[in-house]
Amino acid sequence: MLDIRIVLHPHDFSATPSAALEVACVLARDYEAELILAHVVEPAFVTTVDGVPHPIPSGLAAGALDRLKAIQLPAPVAAVRHVVAVGMPVEEILRVAIAEKADLIVMGTHGRTGLARLGMGSVAEGVLRQAACPVVIVRNLPPDPSLDAVLHPGQGAL
Repeated sequence: MLDIRIVLHPHDFSATPSAALEVACVLARDYEAELILAHVVEPAFVTTVDGVPHPIPSGLAAGALDRLKAIQLPAPVAAVRHVVAVGMPVEEILRVAIAEKADLIVMGTHGRTGLARLGMGSVAEGVLRQAACPVVIVRNLPPDPSLDAVLHPGQGAL
């Protein structure tokens, strides 16, 4: 059996309900592990009249931290920490996993295929291929009411 003490969940703030967050919470709860919610702010630059790229204001990281802290967890966990990184998503998720000594990464995927995947790349695939710890990839699907018994044992359907 895996010794899971720290579960890392990279969150992208997408509008789709995060099945991966549910899985991360359930695993953290069941293993009595700490859950780390992380978000990567990609660096953005604007080019002004002089043709030199200038970084967009740094307030994006602080805003991301506020958004992470506002996430309602679908299942109770023993401990939660919030981490915001700035950089390229795959590299930063891997860096955070190593720095925080994550035992497991649980992340979602949008399930893009074909040209959409080719054009966008796949953060989940990049993390899966390069991570030093196990990675669970969860496809975000519409909510399933039958999961309520797993997420909230003894409380019935919500």
